[in-house]
Amino acid sequence: MKLSGCCILLLLFQGFWLLPEAPAAQGEGAQPELDLLKERVTQFWTFIKDRNKADALEYVEPAGRNAFVYRREARILAFTLAEIQVGEDPLEAQVTVKIEIRTVTSTHSVTVPITERWLFRQGTWVVQIEGTKARELFSSPRAKVPVEDQKVPVPK
Repeated sequence: MKLSGCCILLLLFQGFWLLPEAPAAQGEGAQPELDLLKERVTQFWTFIKDRNKADALEYVEPAGRNAFVYRREARILAFTLAEIQVGEDPLEAQVTVKIEIRTVTSTHSVTVPITERWLFRQGTWVVQIEGTKARELFSSPRAKVPVEDQKVPVPK
């Protein structure tokens, strides 16, 4: 009886080694799915096209949400996901979306490519929105001009 129990344990143990490895959980070194990225990019731009910034905000990285809320978008007629490029870091991707907008000065629409950086964080993809740099464009850096030494002796 004792021998058969050991044999069963031995067979179970050997069978355990023959099982394929379980895939790593996402966020633990696993390659994020690009289908999820495509889905999230499409949903994000659908919300923007529909002028639904509140729902689109859920797709924005937390650090860029304030900049996104105050950003003004043109009226989008349509959009197309053009390209996804994953670099050396599989947790980051450059996504190019072609948006069709109507310009103020013309009755024709214009297609404009927009490239965004998407990051895989906490099991999902979020877009990185950078704040405006307008203040930096209009403020000149102060050059440090050396102040002449006030204690220079006056010639007599």
